[in-house]
Amino acid sequence: RLQQAQDQARKLQAERDDMAATLKQQSLELDNEITELDRKIEKAAAKDKARWQDRRKRLTGYRDELNADLKRVGADMKDGWTDFKNTTAAKMEKIAADLKQE
Repeated sequence: RLQQAQDQARKLQAERDDMAATLKQQSLELDNEITELDRKIEKAAAKDKARWQDRRKRLTGYRDELNADLKRVGADMKDGWTDFKNTTAAKMEKIAADLKQE
């Protein structure tokens, strides 16, 4: 019984570590895209500038959400882990699709 509990705890920790690494990677991708948008905004004509600024604002919001999720992964989250994991995975898929668009 103790062995089973320890195995379950190790499995949960491995899932958390994997989730944290994935969140950090996507946050880095967002940072890179935001940096690229800053360059585009600097050089853009007025009509394009608004579009790039809207995209930058959206991506910055995503990044902030991911950073908040990353903090939650580090918390002692026994209850609700599955829901959190599923919600976060869906959010990351949406962000990945958005990053591929432009």
